[in-house]
Amino acid sequence: MPVISPLKSFGVLRAVAGTGVGLGGGADSAIKLGPGVGVALAFAWLPEEGCMAPAHDFSRRSSAYRQELCFLLWREWSPNWIFDEETFKKTASSFDNPDFVDVVIHCYRFHFGLAEGDPSLDALERTLATKPKINVPAITLGGLDDPLKPGGTAQQGEMFIDRHEHRAIKAGHNVPQEAPMAFADAILTVHRWTNGSY
Repeated sequence: MPVISPLKSFGVLRAVAGTGVGLGGGADSAIKLGPGVGVALAFAWLPEEGCMAPAHDFSRRSSAYRQELCFLLWREWSPNWIFDEETFKKTASSFDNPDFVDVVIHCYRFHFGLAEGDPSLDALERTLATKPKINVPAITLGGLDDPLKPGGTAQQGEMFIDRHEHRAIKAGHNVPQEAPMAFADAILTVHRWTNGSY
C-alpha cells in the first residue's frame, strides 16, 4: 500500500512537533516516514486556521486517498500487529462510505472543541460532561502497545461502580482484531457474571 504519493499530495507545509516526521510542501520535498505520520495528519485535519494545508483540501485529498491513509493509521496505531493486505481489505470497504472522511474529520474537530456537535444531542453531551459513574458490569481492555493511550487506561477503573475488571492486553489500538481471543473472553466473562454460564 503506497503512502508517499498521498502524503505528497497534501502539500503539507510543516510537521507537528515531536512526531518524528519531516514533511515538505513541494512535490520534490523529501518525506521521512516515521512514528507519528498519522498523528501529524490527524492534527492537520483539526484547525481551520494555521493548519498544515487548507481544510477544504484535506477533506478532498483525504477522500481520494482514504484507503492509503487508513492503512497508514493501522500500521501506526497497532505497531506490533502483523497483518496482511487481505486482512486490511476486509475492513477497507467500510471506508468507502461517501461521508466517511467528513465524519472522521468532524469527529476529531468536535472532540478538540473545534466544531459544533449535533444540537439534538446537547442534553446528552451535558450529562456525559459530568462524568457519571458507569453502573453495569464491565471489563475494559487496554492495548499495551497502543500509541494513542501511552499510559494505558487502567485509571479509568474509578468510573465503574458495578463489577469491573481491567485487563492489559498485548495489542495496539485495534484490540478486537489483534487479540480476538482476549476480546471474546472478556465478553464471555461479563456474560458469565450476569447470567452464571456461557
